[in-house]
Amino acid sequence: MNISVVIPAHNEATALPSCFEALAHQKTQRNIEVIVVDNASTDQTEAAAASGSSYIVDGAKLTNWIMRVGMPFSLRLYRLLIGHYILTRANFAIRRRAYEAAGGFDLDQDMLDDADLAFRVSRVGRTLYLKEPKVLTGGDIFKYGYIQGFWHYARHLPPFLGRYWFDGRRPSGGE
Repeated sequence: MNISVVIPAHNEATALPSCFEALAHQKTQRNIEVIVVDNASTDQTEAAAASGSSYIVDGAKLTNWIMRVGMPFSLRLYRLLIGHYILTRANFAIRRRAYEAAGGFDLDQDMLDDADLAFRVSRVGRTLYLKEPKVLTGGDIFKYGYIQGFWHYARHLPPFLGRYWFDGRRPSGGE
């Protein structure tokens, strides 16, 4: 069972980061889903609620450190190589109209479903990368170390990229 936290927000740009930080430090084995409902804010609430980096916290110390240092770098490198930012399931926000225009999550995609959505979103709009807020998450794929976790993703990339990258339809870029 997952836990959903709904945060109604009106002009809460300065309060949201500490709220997210508090949620990230909750002691639970359950996945926490955070939904921010922006009630016509006129400040930077939307930007404060948008996706940033995510870091695993339950791996070996070296794996946690590599992810903390490497995730922002790898997100930018991905954008340079692929043409848009990837959406990381642990920490991203999307406008409903972009989500619907992209067709939402592909229920048949058993791996890299967030990357799949990112490709389709990049065709209907743009993706942004914000360094904040940072989200701490579990990294069960990295439980045996960084190399094994990286390999788990890397072995799924060639057929996945073949679907999007090599079909001659390079996605439009993000910012």
